[in-house]
Amino acid sequence: MKYKQIGDLCKSPVIIGYHNLTSIQQSMVHDQGWYLGDFIAPEKEVFWEVGEFLFFQSQNLQQIQPMSALYKTEWEYTYYEWEKNYALRFERDSSFKPVMAVYCEVALDASDNTQCLAERSLHSEMVQALCKSGELIRSELTAQDAHNLHMVMGISGEAGELLDCVKKAVIYRKPIDMENLIEELGDLEFYMEGLRQSFGITRNQTLSHNITKLSKRYEGLKFTNEAAQLRADKQHEPVTA
Repeated sequence: MKYKQIGDLCKSPVIIGYHNLTSIQQSMVHDQGWYLGDFIAPEKEVFWEVGEFLFFQSQNLQQIQPMSALYKTEWEYTYYEWEKNYALRFERDSSFKPVMAVYCEVALDASDNTQCLAERSLHSEMVQALCKSGELIRSELTAQDAHNLHMVMGISGEAGELLDCVKKAVIYRKPIDMENLIEELGDLEFYMEGLRQSFGITRNQTLSHNITKLSKRYEGLKFTNEAAQLRADKQHEPVTA
């Protein structure tokens, strides 16, 4: 699979640092749903303006990966905008600081697209053939199944909300929202207790099992990297004749 350049090569000067943006440019960032606290390193963020749109490196660009058709070319990033695919690189100064965003529209080379389309079609057919149908799942589903699925979906959802609560404190350096933290932990307990009740398991049973497992894994209840990797609690006794 190959890419070809189909648009003009364009250049835009970059602005480094959120605080170096004008108030209008900051509003352009906010219009996209991003604010100062959303940037891990706002003082190092790279911005550039294209028409009435402001791009920024950490959110708008995807770094080119080894499997990409653009890998090992002059391009560093790709992005999708206005229903078109673009490739982009930065011109840098002697200290390797970006000074100019260079970009152009790119597309798959039609002459090299046959295999790609064939593979895409084969994969689509494979997924369609192997996915268990919704009708069959529904026909086999019991009320107990629905309850259990509700509980594990709840655990997954609340774990995501707990992750977001902690992420804001760790990544964005915001004070931890203790009320939200306690709320999400309580919600997790709710769904875990619902699942335990469904299978006739008590909370003490799960705690006891966890203590037994980790006591086997970490001798003397002391953590080491070696013990974590060895996972002695998962090692089976050798079979003897």
